Amino acid sequence: LDVQRTVEDLGDGKDVYAVRMDGGVAYAIGYDSMTPITQTDLSKKTPKTQAFAATGGEGHYLYTVGEDLLVGLGTVEEKKGVVTGLQLSVYSTESGTMELLDNVFVSESWNFAMTNSRAVLTIPEKNLIAIPTETAYCVYSVQNGAAEKLGEVELGYVSGDARLLQIGELLYFCNDAAIVVVDAAEMTPIARCDFAYG
Repeated sequence: LDVQRTVEDLGDGKDVYAVRMDGGVAYAIGYDSMTPITQTDLSKKTPKTQAFAATGGEGHYLYTVGEDLLVGLGTVEEKKGVVTGLQLSVYSTESGTMELLDNVFVSESWNFAMTNSRAVLTIPEKNLIAIPTETAYCVYSVQNGAAEKLGEVELGYVSGDARLLQIGELLYFCNDAAIVVVDAAEMTPIARCDFAYG
């Protein structure tokens, strides 16, 4: 592979935990709220980087959920080292800035969203993001700068291998034990198939 651009010292001396590309712009986040989110325009021969405070809590992963919208997921800590849940933070990236628009508490318990970015499922063209809890996926719509919970899709349990597929107007929530088909417009289950073992 040919190296097109090189950017150094994104973490300001701290480790970079995750990077998300959105067109020609790269967003990097550290593991904790002391590490700023950096925004780097890679469309220019000499990349320009800006740093923004990660005001949405302890950051873990970033996701694009529509034009000029970025969602950060991370843990909420009551005090250092004590995790009390998972939080969703909505940022506007319009005009090359990053502005925190909304914070939503998602879950009190540990789940795969904290350690596995693939457990979180997004449909950017519909401004949707589905976030796992212990037994279900919580589906949020991100519109007008706010995250609104549309509903929950119960799977029985959620593993790191769970996935979401969209076919037409239907959403297919899958894990190794079941497939649940949901009407995307109404967020209501219309079919379920459970797999038998043994």
